[in-house]
Amino acid sequence: MKKTELLTFVAMMLVLHMAKVAQCEANMLGIIQDSPNRKDSSTQVTRILFRNNGSQWEILNTMDKLREIKTDSSRWTIINHGQSIGKLIIRDDIQLRFPDCDWCFTRDKLFRPIFVGEKIRIPDEDNKFGDWVRNFPNRPLVIVSQPQYADEEKWAELDVADSVLANLYPKLKEIIKHPHHCEGPPDYAALQIELKQSDIEAFTAYSNNRGDMLVSASFHPKHLECDGPLDKTWYPIWFFVADRTEMIGFNLEFLDAGDYDGDGKTEVIFEYTGYNEDGYVLYEPESGKKYEYLWKYH
Repeated sequence: MKKTELLTFVAMMLVLHMAKVAQCEANMLGIIQDSPNRKDSSTQVTRILFRNNGSQWEILNTMDKLREIKTDSSRWTIINHGQSIGKLIIRDDIQLRFPDCDWCFTRDKLFRPIFVGEKIRIPDEDNKFGDWVRNFPNRPLVIVSQPQYADEEKWAELDVADSVLANLYPKLKEIIKHPHHCEGPPDYAALQIELKQSDIEAFTAYSNNRGDMLVSASFHPKHLECDGPLDKTWYPIWFFVADRTEMIGFNLEFLDAGDYDGDGKTEVIFEYTGYNEDGYVLYEPESGKKYEYLWKYH
């Protein structure tokens, strides 16, 4: 190989290497939310949740995984409904409350946001978002370490047709093993019933430009005037409905959708909250893969 050809080859390899490094750095996904600290609930904090390693997402739920990330050198983009609405820098200067507690890490590992420009807050007017204990004044927002978030599939909210509920009814009947009707006060009597299609309701649904759907459905609220915690299968259950119908999970709230890893396919992120457990779930509709960043309180 001639010297000029060798230099050209080396230069090309260097460009490819740098592009790969840049791509790896770009594929990080996080959240900005109201502080979970009751004494400081007027401030905002960020969490770094997931990173794409080139073939799949990695859950950043240990100190070792986060140690290699240089948060101070990245300017993150704040996303709402697939659109950039602001920029911020992340500072890793919030001390862990219990540094020796391994299971506390995902709950307590927070970063301080420094906004580039005005502070961004979007009120949670419908009280959809919060944690196990309470709702927050503002909805959480997706952040990405590089501006890679376009939703080319155009996921948007829609009304659910009766035919969709008819399709989900057999699935829900399999999942809801012990349906009951609760009478409410004063006795809160719980009567076991046979689940009929009229006993289920669709709560929220989204569709993309191919007609694929994400649907939240479960037991009709008219049955749920119960005393004490409900069976988790009685809460809204999310499904992906397309050429296949699969359950995504319980107790989820749709947060946003975008192509966060640059593979041409949209990912969806949900907030999760349940009994003694909260977190965020990243879902790939195309593959059905799911990644969960979760924490408990005791």
